[in-house]
Amino acid sequence: MMMDDSINSRIESVFFSVIGSLNNFLIPGGFDTFIDTRKDLLETYNLYNFLLNKVESNKIMSWVGSILYGLGIFGLLSIILFYKAIYQSFRGSSLYYGLIFLILLSAVPVAFPLIPMMFALMVFNKKKLT
Repeated sequence: MMMDDSINSRIESVFFSVIGSLNNFLIPGGFDTFIDTRKDLLETYNLYNFLLNKVESNKIMSWVGSILYGLGIFGLLSIILFYKAIYQSFRGSSLYYGLIFLILLSAVPVAFPLIPMMFALMVFNKKKLT
């Protein structure tokens, strides 16, 4: 993992966006402070030996992480509202939708159009079934 920059930057995006937003007490971080937060967290947690990505990027490569870091508490509320909007009360529903948000922690950009379409389809199917 230390030699693979792709995996390293993906793990950094998830780790630094979630930990950075929690260290900031869920105050919105905006779009331009991620590099500074990354540097601060690298120094605070002394992760220079483990996470060694030489390319600094202001882009967060995580759907959930980007929303959580950029919007803070409002991002957390929007993720909760997304979950409530698509939640259906069938067996295994929490596991199914929790897995979707776990996958969205990976390198899925916020601008990827399939995710809003998927949420819209899930809400439509929920309303159609009730």
